[in-house]
Amino acid sequence: MGSALRDAARQAFVHGLHVTLLVSAGLLLLGALMALRLPRAMRCEAAAVEVPAPRGAVESRVSV
Repeated sequence: MGSALRDAARQAFVHGLHVTLLVSAGLLLLGALMALRLPRAMRCEAAAVEVPAPRGAVESRVSV
């Protein structure tokens, strides 16, 4: 009885891993296809970005 239960549990666990692997692979492929299509679908204009001037260096409070 114990070995049959252990074998059934092992088979169920491995089956679950296989299902998870296949679903993950499908989602990965779907994401890759969406990523390939995304740049063609998006039309973004370059926005003017202001870069702030650098601030003066501050003395470190940490002793070396």
